[in-house]
Amino acid sequence: MTLDKKEISIKAQASDGPMDGCITEAITARQKDGTLSCAEAFDIAQKLGVDKIEVGRAMDRMKVKIVKCQLGLFGHKEGKRVTPDAFPPQALLDALSLFRKEGRMPCNQAHEIARELGVGRPAVANACEAFGIKITPCQLGAF
Repeated sequence: MTLDKKEISIKAQASDGPMDGCITEAITARQKDGTLSCAEAFDIAQKLGVDKIEVGRAMDRMKVKIVKCQLGLFGHKEGKRVTPDAFPPQALLDALSLFRKEGRMPCNQAHEIARELGVGRPAVANACEAFGIKITPCQLGAF
């Protein structure tokens, strides 16, 4: 017997245990029309001293949608904002070399590379798009 995605999601949510009241309060206070930006979710996690994934899980259970991915991957009015950049700076190419072999890179690594190189997060995502590097998993659990 196999479980469909909906059943797996329900089981995963049920096993997460009770939601932290501080997290739900912060999400409720900052959400707008059932949405909360990626940056706002990161800020909540930082201010409360909790893992970003905990904020993402609470948002999922509260049915608050994550918008405005800081990498430009989803949640923008025009959809995905990533545009392949086949000619990024050499330092960015060097930083992506390991991930080019693997074909994937965690979201937190994309953020770290952007911070270390002093480039915008979308620049990292644009280079990944050009070189077939899938960014996953999301720090908030969106993908």
